[in-house]
Amino acid sequence: MRRFFMAGLFAVTAFFYLNAFAQVGVLAFPEPRAGKEYTILDNPVPTAEPNKIEVTEIFWYGCPHCFHLEPIINKWASNLPEDIHFVRMPALASKLWSIHGQLFVTLDILKAENKLHSAIFESIQTRKNLLLSPDEMANFVAEYGIDKQKFLNTYNSFGVQTVLEKDKKLLDKYGITGVPAVIVNGKYRVEYNDTVLEPQSLLRIVNYLIKKERATLTNHQTSGAEPTN
Repeated sequence: MRRFFMAGLFAVTAFFYLNAFAQVGVLAFPEPRAGKEYTILDNPVPTAEPNKIEVTEIFWYGCPHCFHLEPIINKWASNLPEDIHFVRMPALASKLWSIHGQLFVTLDILKAENKLHSAIFESIQTRKNLLLSPDEMANFVAEYGIDKQKFLNTYNSFGVQTVLEKDKKLLDKYGITGVPAVIVNGKYRVEYNDTVLEPQSLLRIVNYLIKKERATLTNHQTSGAEPTN
């Protein structure tokens, strides 16, 4: 009986200690630090919708870390409030990355990116169908109901090349050297490093920066000033 009493007393005591610690923030994650968990860009990059907080995921289909992040960031993105503008941008750091980047931009122009994005990751990462040529890509997307010739015409179009050139300039301004990376409102870069080791940590920092930017945007709207980016 005494053993059960002591166990119960310990449980109650532990509950009160944990509750007290949580209230003063001891158990909370430490506040992310600039230069450690995220990087402040030297020059803010203008966003597409200045009255919203833009979150840009930078990825490559051949990146295993991007593949593991994908289902988690998809779930996160499906529940975003209306003041968040979430976009994806392919990394273009090499010829191979650019080939897959051109695939993504083509599908985006065809309004088929959402339909095939996860399927392309699965094909490259698990089935080892690397989709290295336009014909291989056309055959693949045809399985999902996209006309092969329409895909090829778009893939080789001036419109796709224009988007890729624009993206290259943005990636350079973002300082992208690896993937996955997330840019928050053209001001902050979050990427894997010694302190950010998995998707949940990355998104926790992204959420922190969103909250930070939301406060800034609210202040500007209240004062009548224009957003800084």
